[in-house]
Amino acid sequence: ILLCFSLVPPMIEGNLATPLNKQVVIAHSLTLECKAAGNPSPILTWLKDGVPVKANDNIRIEAGGKKLEIMSAQEIDRGQYICVATSVAGEKEIKYEVDVLGK
Repeated sequence: ILLCFSLVPPMIEGNLATPLNKQVVIAHSLTLECKAAGNPSPILTWLKDGVPVKANDNIRIEAGGKKLEIMSAQEIDRGQYICVATSVAGEKEIKYEVDVLGK
């Protein structure tokens, strides 16, 4: 039996043309979404200002990377967040500009 499947490049739900501006009040939480699909399922990587995001007490990465949650936003959390969806079929990314507002 010959199994044949087609590769589908990663797709991400949302507007990918321009960075999405997100604002969060200091000490509040913020969730960024990366609803990606493709065949094979893409691997999702989050970057902040070009550096891979590491999950810690204040940052949770859930659902295999489809959600990044900042638990209690601080000044240090301001910046550009990029979710990169990568597979053998290609690569796609979505960008967020996060601004942390004072109380």
